[in-house]
Amino acid sequence: MSKKTKILFKLNPSWHGSSSESIWAENCAESTYQLLNSPYLAFGISYKDIVLTQPDKQGQLIFDTVVQHSGHSTYRLMLFKAEKLWKPIWQKLESLSCTYEEARVGGNKLLSVDIPPNVDIYEAYKIMEEGSEMGVWDFEEAHVGHSIK
Repeated sequence: MSKKTKILFKLNPSWHGSSSESIWAENCAESTYQLLNSPYLAFGISYKDIVLTQPDKQGQLIFDTVVQHSGHSTYRLMLFKAEKLWKPIWQKLESLSCTYEEARVGGNKLLSVDIPPNVDIYEAYKIMEEGSEMGVWDFEEAHVGHSIK
């Protein structure tokens, strides 16, 4: 059984003010790890991607590059409405097998949404647009691992 460790992703501290994000991962082979979380702030990666790392001088594992994408996609939803107002729209995504992890940013709830490879990405996107048009959330694309036609 491989042990979990954190991989550090260096970021441009744009709107969020963070210069890095740590994501749980599990060792696959020398210097390669499979991500166990969806990112809140990093772009270009998704849940279950396999990444190459390099240790820094203190031994912290630093993200180097993606070795293999998993086919998962990551979107982020910044919620503006009370839970009773966003949950009905979220349930449409949940019915497609999408999941999320949540954090607080500037007093708002931020969801890091995982869209599994078997989900119709166009249907999921349509639901996210619906929530945005209703003023329930804003959303951004962090990484699309699905094949786009």
